[in-house]
Amino acid sequence: MSKRFKDTKTLDLFEQIYPVRRPPVISHTVDLSGKIKRLVSLILKESPKSREQIAAEMSEAMDCPSFSKAMLDNYSSEANELHQIPLYRFIVLVRVADAAWAWDELLKDEGFTVLFGDEALLAERGRVAQQIEELKKYQKELNSVAPVKIRRRL
Repeated sequence: MSKRFKDTKTLDLFEQIYPVRRPPVISHTVDLSGKIKRLVSLILKESPKSREQIAAEMSEAMDCPSFSKAMLDNYSSEANELHQIPLYRFIVLVRVADAAWAWDELLKDEGFTVLFGDEALLAERGRVAQQIEELKKYQKELNSVAPVKIRRRL
């Protein structure tokens, strides 16, 4: 098997502004269910709102009067394997608890960094500026190779 070439000279545009995460080498089974339950628990702990308030707001947002604090407790309990939080309820939980940081926490092991609002625009501007610089260098290389003479045909 051939060795893979690793480019160490190319700078990463986002490394200076946003930390670039690389996915770890996974040698064990990923317990995603437990990770999500721990994250739900952390969201509930970090929120200034009580669990009762969060449950009431989620109930209203989802138009589900039967949603309760007990359901939140089940979603955050690693011992209770029968209750898994559905994605739409997780999204509502993140919104109600104002915990946008949870998306970054959820995806960081996969090597992703979540950008919000103007951060995404700033990153895109940086990427475009980097491409422009690369094209200018390439244009300079082309111009230095040899002058181009244009002849008119009659």
